[in-house]
Amino acid sequence: MRQLIAAGITAICVLAASPATAATAATAVDLTDAQKQQLSNAQHYLKQLESNLKLAEDSAGPGTDAPTGSKLRLTEMRLEQARVYVEPTAKSLDGLPTDDADVEPVVASFNDAKARIAALDDRLAGKTAAPREADKPKQDPKPAPAPNAKPATETVRLDYKQEEQLKNARFNLREVEGNARALEAQVKELEGVEDKDAYDYRKLVAAMSTIENAKRKAGWAADALKPLPANGEGVAEQNQHLAELNASIAKSEAYLTPIHERLQQIINPANYPDLHDDLERLRGLSVMYGNPMILQTDRPQAGEVFKQGDATMQEVTRIAQKYRRLIEQQTEDGKRIEGVGNAVLQKFNAFNAAAEQQRQMLPDLIRSDMGQARELADQAVAEQKPLFFTGGIPQQVGEAEEELALYETLDPANAPAIRKELEAFKADLKKKQKALEEQIIRENTLPPDRYAGADKKALTERASNKWKQIQKDAKVLTVRFPSEQWKRETMWRYSNGTWYFIDRSRLQAQVIVKHDKKLAVIRPINLWINHASNDELTATPLDELNDELIPQRFLLLEKVK
Repeated sequence: MRQLIAAGITAICVLAASPATAATAATAVDLTDAQKQQLSNAQHYLKQLESNLKLAEDSAGPGTDAPTGSKLRLTEMRLEQARVYVEPTAKSLDGLPTDDADVEPVVASFNDAKARIAALDDRLAGKTAAPREADKPKQDPKPAPAPNAKPATETVRLDYKQEEQLKNARFNLREVEGNARALEAQVKELEGVEDKDAYDYRKLVAAMSTIENAKRKAGWAADALKPLPANGEGVAEQNQHLAELNASIAKSEAYLTPIHERLQQIINPANYPDLHDDLERLRGLSVMYGNPMILQTDRPQAGEVFKQGDATMQEVTRIAQKYRRLIEQQTEDGKRIEGVGNAVLQKFNAFNAAAEQQRQMLPDLIRSDMGQARELADQAVAEQKPLFFTGGIPQQVGEAEEELALYETLDPANAPAIRKELEAFKADLKKKQKALEEQIIRENTLPPDRYAGADKKALTERASNKWKQIQKDAKVLTVRFPSEQWKRETMWRYSNGTWYFIDRSRLQAQVIVKHDKKLAVIRPINLWINHASNDELTATPLDELNDELIPQRFLLLEKVK
């Protein structure tokens, strides 16, 4: 089925809401489901942005001077971690109506966060430094430090409890580092994938779990480091390492999350409302082509099935294209579509191979049936055996008619020549039959009456009334049912751009009607139950009132009992 299937992150425009734009905006309308999802994504990213930005501002401390040393490095790390969420937030807000009551505060908060990032950038660049010493107002000199006081930046030893906390932080950071590196590798792998919708969604589900674990363990490490003195031995290094890992994880999360969310939408069964119906159609087509023997045992049905060939292939292709993402992702629904679709193709090919064999054999079969019927007809005339015309001959002619009808479907180019042969044979047979017409009628007997269903009385009435609609003055003598049971047929049929499921049963009633003072005539009525339409019952006559009938359709009135 996959053989039937044909195939970045886009540039982001940063939102900027202005009073003028808001004033001229059209009247706000309810957000669509897709827009609500965009807004939810924006709120998620904005929360991460603001959280990391607050940490960066806290690291820089109060004032306007640029921090120095480890404080500067930590601030830069945390600011970069906040900056990672700017683009995904902007992308999520892009296209949303800024005058919407839910969107407007998010846009305002986003603009505020960008302004705070710019302000902190200026501070770190020294653009907001305090006035020069010469410009400062005179102040009393600070008291000299105590003789034994240690410089503020001097490293201090940790006590044993603090050492244990630092060990716990390192232990968690080792796992965070492993998670961060695995996420970086996955980002690199995904960057090399051109069709990201075909990327295995399970890998991204695992990645989201890895991100959550990394953030949880990073939080534990932060909790362990927080009470420790900033100038304690090894503390600054671990704080810096934590900041670097958090920045890496945030960057990976910002890249992977939109793709993960897109794939979750792709595999969500709720987004495929027609899946059940399409799957049922595939299953029906699989059953329809699953029995090539009908090319010999039920040729009318086989012809109808063969006619649906082109439409079937188009339908299988359409369904494969429609659900190709589910098939690529090998979801349970995708596996079902692929499995049933492959079954249809296998059975379709087997059916058509058998049909090709029949196409080659049918001309000889038709001629053989005509030859046997001709021999019987010659013998019947020569030996005055009218029963041949009520048994073997009609059977052989009927076989030839069914074979030819199928051949006309399988090989419409060459079938007319065979049709011409059969019509010539039937004309010759009619002449031979005419010579024995009276004898044939005398030998005809009532059709068998084998049906014994509880609805027989109602069916008898329906068949009689159907013929009386055609022949107003008809005198119905009796109704016979040659078959013991209904014959059920199911198949899909494509017509005028729509597929229809056919599920019906047929039973033939033979209505015996008075013809004249000596004869009665058999009028076949096909009864149908449409199971796809609340078991609706219909009746279809095979004759028109003035059709020319063969002698086998007449019988003596005295035999109608």
